Amino acid sequence: LDSHGAPSLQALGVVENEQRDGLHSVRAYAREDYAALLYPLRKILAQMLGCEPELPDKVQLAFCTPDGGLGEQFEGREDGRPGHQYHIDGRGQLPNGFSLLVGCAVSEIPAGRASWGALAVFPGSHRNSELHKAYPQMHLAEKPAEQMDLGRPLTVRLEPGDVVISHSLLAHRRSQNWSEAIRNQIYFRIRPKSAQLDRQWEKGVLD
Repeated sequence: LDSHGAPSLQALGVVENEQRDGLHSVRAYAREDYAALLYPLRKILAQMLGCEPELPDKVQLAFCTPDGGLGEQFEGREDGRPGHQYHIDGRGQLPNGFSLLVGCAVSEIPAGRASWGALAVFPGSHRNSELHKAYPQMHLAEKPAEQMDLGRPLTVRLEPGDVVISHSLLAHRRSQNWSEAIRNQIYFRIRPKSAQLDRQWEKGVLD
């Protein structure tokens, strides 16, 4: 415990802190209590990968704080950002070193809220070869508006215990959090276990 009686970052296994696009997150070692969330999914992950999945050595603990201020009206307020604001995991590098993004919901959906900081995805973008060819350059651009406009995203509605599994190349973002609650989610980035020995395992991913 730290000086305030709370679990220390070391006790939580935290190895990295970051903030991007309004999403606060930490990277933590995939301890047994985190890894246990994946055990019920091993069979379906193996079916999707075509082989046994590799347990990642780190997980992402993400939390999204409210965007509005005290006294603001949140009910029915939607994410009003344009379709060129998104990212593909990998910080501009494609392929990005994993196959599947697994998100485990921790927070409830606030009642009466249309946008609460949830994962928002751009369906079909994982098959957009034009996007994948241009994204590394777009990612380095100073103005986000220079990214390709992918239209309106789909907000993924997850209750505590629900899981979303997406392709590693799927463009996504966190929706704006027009609520009074903090949205929490745990993410795992999964690749085939065979990737440990096969350096060419991502060959053809962008074809």
